Amino acid sequence: VPLSCFQMLLLYHGAGGRFNWILREVERMGEIPKDPVMLLSYVNLKLRDFYPDLEELCRSLDIEREELEKTMGSIGYEYDPKSNRFV
Repeated sequence: VPLSCFQMLLLYHGAGGRFNWILREVERMGEIPKDPVMLLSYVNLKLRDFYPDLEELCRSLDIEREELEKTMGSIGYEYDPKSNRFV
């Protein structure tokens, strides 16, 4: 069952250090956040903790890089390869 943005925020605030576990469970269920703001948080966490660059993240999660960058651009963020995150 897909989680809404509100549900993800509740999980985040109520989970403390278990947020990474929750994200892994969401992935296991085949769901990547659809809401651009939640997606931003999710992608930046993944880039920080698991992937050396955006290309590797997209390849591993089977995400179209162009679509991801377009979505992040729609909320005013772009990928910065130096910091390996959307800023």
